[in-house]
Amino acid sequence: MFNINLDIKPKILYVDDESINLRLFKISFKDNCDITTSQSGEEGLKLIEDNNKYDIIISDQRMPGMNGTQFMIEAKKLLPNSKYILLTGYTDIEALEKAINEVGLWQYVKKPWEPSNLKFIIDNAFSSLKTEKENVRISNALQQSEERLNLALTGTNVGVWDWNLNTNEIYFSPTWKEMLGYEIDELNNNLSTLEKLMHPDDFKSSMDNLKNYKNGISSSYEIEYRLRHKRGDYIHILSRGRGIKNSQNEFERITGTNIDLTEKYKAEQQIKELNEALEERVERRTNALKLLNIQLIQRNKFEHLISKISSELIGIQVNELDAQLNIALNDIIQFNGSDNAFVLKVKDSNFYVQHESTSSLNESNIKTVFHDQELKSIPLISDKLIEIKPFLLTSINEISQENNFEKNILKTNNISSMLIVPLFYNKQLKGGLGISYQSITKEWSQEDINLLKFVGEIFTNVFERNDTERKLITRDKEISKANQIISENERKAKLLQNIASIANSPLQVEEALNLSHDIIIKQGKGISGFLFKVHSGNGTPVYSIENIISRTEEEKNNLKSFFQDSNNQLKNILNQNFTSTKSLLHKNINLDYPANETAGSKFDVSTIPVIVENGLKYIYLSILPANNSVFNEETILMDISREISFLVERDQTKKELKKALEKEKELGELKSQFVSMASHQFRTPLTVIQSNIELFQMLASKIDSKLKGKFDKISLRIQTEVARLGDLMNDVLLLGKLNANVLIADIQLGNILQDSKEVVDRINSIQPDERNAKIYIEGIEKNISYDKKLFAHALSNLIDNAFKYSRNKPAPQIKIAFKESLQISVIDFGRGIPDNEINKLFQPFFRSNSAQDIEGTGLGLVICKRYIELQKGSLKVESVVNKKTTFTISLPITSNE
Repeated sequence: MFNINLDIKPKILYVDDESINLRLFKISFKDNCDITTSQSGEEGLKLIEDNNKYDIIISDQRMPGMNGTQFMIEAKKLLPNSKYILLTGYTDIEALEKAINEVGLWQYVKKPWEPSNLKFIIDNAFSSLKTEKENVRISNALQQSEERLNLALTGTNVGVWDWNLNTNEIYFSPTWKEMLGYEIDELNNNLSTLEKLMHPDDFKSSMDNLKNYKNGISSSYEIEYRLRHKRGDYIHILSRGRGIKNSQNEFERITGTNIDLTEKYKAEQQIKELNEALEERVERRTNALKLLNIQLIQRNKFEHLISKISSELIGIQVNELDAQLNIALNDIIQFNGSDNAFVLKVKDSNFYVQHESTSSLNESNIKTVFHDQELKSIPLISDKLIEIKPFLLTSINEISQENNFEKNILKTNNISSMLIVPLFYNKQLKGGLGISYQSITKEWSQEDINLLKFVGEIFTNVFERNDTERKLITRDKEISKANQIISENERKAKLLQNIASIANSPLQVEEALNLSHDIIIKQGKGISGFLFKVHSGNGTPVYSIENIISRTEEEKNNLKSFFQDSNNQLKNILNQNFTSTKSLLHKNINLDYPANETAGSKFDVSTIPVIVENGLKYIYLSILPANNSVFNEETILMDISREISFLVERDQTKKELKKALEKEKELGELKSQFVSMASHQFRTPLTVIQSNIELFQMLASKIDSKLKGKFDKISLRIQTEVARLGDLMNDVLLLGKLNANVLIADIQLGNILQDSKEVVDRINSIQPDERNAKIYIEGIEKNISYDKKLFAHALSNLIDNAFKYSRNKPAPQIKIAFKESLQISVIDFGRGIPDNEINKLFQPFFRSNSAQDIEGTGLGLVICKRYIELQKGSLKVESVVNKKTTFTISLPITSNE
């Protein structure tokens, strides 16, 4: 039974485990098909059992559980007449053979499928189903007709025969055999049976009669002859037949009847009538079969042509496209007998003939009609194509006078009729596919239009795909070229990186130079190379070989001998490099010495100078294969030169720096000795001065009180200056200890809040203006390790400065914050520090211009900062002139462990 309904859309069951493919299929075909989807073969079989009415079943091959082939085998048992299409992303030959043999697969499609291609396959499958349904209907009708005819013939005792002239098989009806006394299975249906039964005298005349009929000498086949009855005697038979011709107008079969003439005169009239009726029926059946056969043949040819063109063009390589398109055009000519088949291309509002195929006797000239013609110059054709409609021309006589240009150009180029369908993609007219006849007036059928539309759609898809492939090929070439450049640049970068690593390594300069030489040759794909040291004391360069890189010891000796030859080309290259002091690349140099047997005599030679303080110290000379891909430009040679020059110059600088440091250390020790000596030497006269002032005061108390007041004033001034000088000496000695790194901090856990309060209270108690600094605490107290003595000295100095530099201003503030580190900020609201003096604040003996009226040594903040740093802390300052200054001590929090 066939499930197909000719008046409705095809019912399709689509099985695929990927939901995205199911959605894509529904979107693509929902307007033209009645679609049911399933995500597994098991679910698909359940749907078939519940609704046994699917015309086309499409399945993916690779699915979890039941694969596509297994599913189709089971589905075939339930729906034997449906069409089966297998989708696969892989070329699985074994599965494909199994599907073809056991399922009768209609088509297999490679994933990812193109909607237009899959639609074409579905339309063909559905069309085939409709054809098979119609064939069954016609066959049933023919069978009923034959049964009625056999009943009629049986009743009239007429034997029917049907002779296939190609195979010499002859169908003898049961009545034909009974007429001779035989049962149905006693005689074979072939020419040999007829020859054996026919009277020997009649056989030749019978064959001659048949020959005359086939050759058209006689208009009908009618003959009387004798056939041997089973009883052994001969009976007279009247045999009449009618031939059936094929499409080449050749007889392929003759169908007729045998009448027993024994009862001839009794039933002559009746037999005559029956024969006439039989002939009419046979003719009707023959004509019907002939028409059906022609239609089926034409349809099969049509489908075969579309399938052939599609299969030959799908997946074709770009370089094979032109030849295959010409083959496809020739196939179209063979199919419909046209004189021309051609593809037009539209570019820049002009027609161009991109492909053309012609019959052997064709005299038409399609290129003259279309090639490089503006669309507007032939509006009769271009207007139709722009409207996405086919251009149909049955005869040039149909063309009106207003299109006389088109009429004349077609007539001049031997074109009588023409059909062109538009080729559209990306919503643009890209061209047309056409056929033409040079002398035939052609009534174009829908089949002609459909053929070009189908083929045009295939061509369009191929053009789109190949345009994309060309772009991809171009892009791949660009990517390949870019990758090659990237690879070469990476190789160059790696080489430079390795050279730079050596240049920044602690290697001795000689070892670094040789290691760099090895990298230059090996990573630069060189054959061999020299490292020369350059001597130019008298202005003439002398080159001594420091190192030779080669693959064998023998080659190294040959290279050394080659260079020692006074006429070798390498010395000229070295002299050029000595003159220019730049990296040079010499291309395709002929060297007499072959570095190896396969390299040939032409080489690239590069030179890399090593320059220190504008003087040439070394030259790397590398012998490279011609057109070397690494050293193909002088830029990389210059980069290598710069890195290695830096290496040598740095080594020279290090040596000079070492000497300078040794000298500086010697001067530092001398300075420390001088400061210590000077401080001690100053203390003795200061002590003497202080003692004499005290003695002077004692003696002055015994003289006149008025004179004593003057002495007291002078002695107080002297004592004050002596005290200042003593403080300065103490600070100098202390700074000397710090610079000599002999002062070590005694860091221990302590109560920093308590120590800070003691310092603040002590400083507050000696303030003459009775201002008192206040402490503000933020956060939770944490463990702090510090040197109590050094911390107290530093904090005292900062708070004392805060009071000194903020006279007649609000009292200073001390903020203690426990955060990620301890931060103690000493804030005053005095005169502030200018921005340009902040960076100089911690330099020894620096005194701000705004602080000249306040006593100080210029060493307090320096010592303060060094004390904090000895405790692994830091001291920073922020200031806004005449507003606020903040010194912040930061000390690390001690872990609880």
